[in-house]
Amino acid sequence: MNNLTHIVKILSIFFKKRDLNLKLLLSNYLKNNRNADSGKVTNSVYGIVRNELTLIYIIEKNSKQKFSSYTITTKILLLTGVYLLLFSSSYPDHAIVNEIVNAAKERKKSFINAILRSIAREKPDPMILKNRIKPLNIRFSGTSFYIKKVTEFQKDALPILEYLDKEPVFHIKPNLGKISYKSVSKILEDAKIEFKEIKELETFEIKKAGKVISDFVNKGIFYFQNSGSQLVSIITAHFSEKKIIDCCSAPGTKSITLHFFKPEISIVANDISLKRIKLMKNFMKSFDISGISLVTSNILESYFSTIFDLYLIDAPCSSSGTIRKNPDLKLKFSKEKITQNSKLQKAILESIIGNAHKGSTIVYSVCSFVEDESEKVVEDVLKTFKKRFFSILDIGDIAKKFGFKIDHGNYGIFLLPSDKLNNDLFYISVIKIL
Repeated sequence: MNNLTHIVKILSIFFKKRDLNLKLLLSNYLKNNRNADSGKVTNSVYGIVRNELTLIYIIEKNSKQKFSSYTITTKILLLTGVYLLLFSSSYPDHAIVNEIVNAAKERKKSFINAILRSIAREKPDPMILKNRIKPLNIRFSGTSFYIKKVTEFQKDALPILEYLDKEPVFHIKPNLGKISYKSVSKILEDAKIEFKEIKELETFEIKKAGKVISDFVNKGIFYFQNSGSQLVSIITAHFSEKKIIDCCSAPGTKSITLHFFKPEISIVANDISLKRIKLMKNFMKSFDISGISLVTSNILESYFSTIFDLYLIDAPCSSSGTIRKNPDLKLKFSKEKITQNSKLQKAILESIIGNAHKGSTIVYSVCSFVEDESEKVVEDVLKTFKKRFFSILDIGDIAKKFGFKIDHGNYGIFLLPSDKLNNDLFYISVIKIL
C-alpha cells in the first residue's frame, strides 16, 4: 500500500480547501509524483469523496465519538480505511488495517485500529448498507439542495441519483485525419484496453483512462468527449450552413467534433481565457487541424462584425450532469452557485441574441439538469426580446436517432441516463431568430 501517503496528502489538501477543483488537484499532484500508481490513487480519492457522507455514517456507527470531533488526519485515515475495506478489492483487509494504523499518531492508533477491525469483522455489503440509509443526502453524499434539484428534475429521483453515483466511463473519438475508424479497435486490442464500440457515434467507450490512452491523446490519435457532449456537436452540425461561432469553446472538443462532421464550415472558437485558448491551440496543432480560428474575448462585451449563421453557447454551469466524473460537486451544490450561474447564462444568451441577425440559429446547451440553468434561462431571456420573433426547433428526433433517451421541455430537451450510451446529463435548446 505505497499509495496511502499520496491518498492522504491529496485529501488533506482538498479537505482544507473545499473550493478546489478535485480533478485539477489530482492531475497536478500526480504530474509531480510520478512514483504514485495514478490509477489506484485516483480511484481511491474519487471513491472516498463520492461516498464521503456514507463513510462518515458507517464510522459513527462504530464509534462513540462524533466524526466532527476528530482531527483532520484521523478523519482522512478512517475515511480511507473504511473505503478500502468496503468498496475496494485492491488490498487484503489485514494490510489495509495495518497500514492505516501505522500511519496514525501514537495516541490515535488503538482508536483507529478498533474501528477498522470492527468494520472488517462485520464486512457489510456496501450497496445493501447504502440502500438501508434513509436520508438520501447521506446515502448519496450530497447537499440537501442537490437532492432537492434531482427530485425536481425527476419525481422518481432514485434512478438519477444511482446513475450519477456510478464510477464514470470514458468516451474516445478517433482523429480521422490520422487514423481510420476501423483501425481503432486494433489499436485498443494491441494495447490490451477493454472497450465497447458505440457505432452510432463512431465512438469507443473505455472504463479506465490510463497512461496508454493519454499517450495516444498527446499524439493526436484520440480525444476525450462524452457521448452527451457529442450530441451538442451533432445538433450544431445539423443546423449549421456557412460560418459558426463557438462562444464558450474551451477545451475545444465540440468545435473539433463539429469540424470533423463538416470540414467545409468556417468555425470561430472563442473563449474568455487566453490560457485555455493557448491550450486549445496546442491541442489542435497535435490534431493537425487548421480550419478553426481561435479568438479570446468576453462574449458579454464582444461586438460581432462578422455575420454568423449559427451561435453555439455551451454555457458555464454547475456541471451537475457530469457528477460521475466530478463527485466533489455533490457537496458543493448550493442555491447561491446556481443563482450566480443563472445570472451569467442569461447575460450570455441575451448578448448573443442582441448581436445575432435575422435568420440565424442559436444552440444553447449546459451539462446540467437544473431548470434554473436550462429551461428557465431560455424562457426568461426570450421574454426580454418582445420585438423579436423566435421559433424553438424540435431536436428530439435527432437525439433519438442516435439512441439517446430524452425528456421534452418547453424550449428544449433533457438527456436522461442511458446505460447504452453512458451519457452525461445535458440540456439542449435550438432557437431560430425569425
